[in-house]
Amino acid sequence: MHYDPKKHHRRSIHLKGYDYSREGYYFVTLCTQNREHLYGKINNNKMVKNDAGIMLIKWYFELENKYKNIKCHEHIVMPNHFHCIIEINYNWSKNHPTDAHVPNTHPTDAHVPNTHPTDAHVPN
Repeated sequence: MHYDPKKHHRRSIHLKGYDYSREGYYFVTLCTQNREHLYGKINNNKMVKNDAGIMLIKWYFELENKYKNIKCHEHIVMPNHFHCIIEINYNWSKNHPTDAHVPNTHPTDAHVPNTHPTDAHVPN
């Protein structure tokens, strides 16, 4: 199904007044402009990432090195979008200012089916 602005009315699911810098788990979706297939293709019902899709995963986990108060959890790359779960925890940056996580301990594609929260924020 192709995106049709006359049928598909995108609305923000942001909670009015909610401070999204608070600690917690956040489900994030990034879509490519014009829904172009920039990250790879589906072949035999399996996602085959191209160089851009591989680069997306690399830089997703690099966020943990840049921001010591976040942890990158499950993710999935699709041809024209990316889903991920990011956890914010300010105790990590206070207790471990230079070592918020152990680098290179994540799989290359850690998507676990049916584990995505149904809301943008999952309380602790």
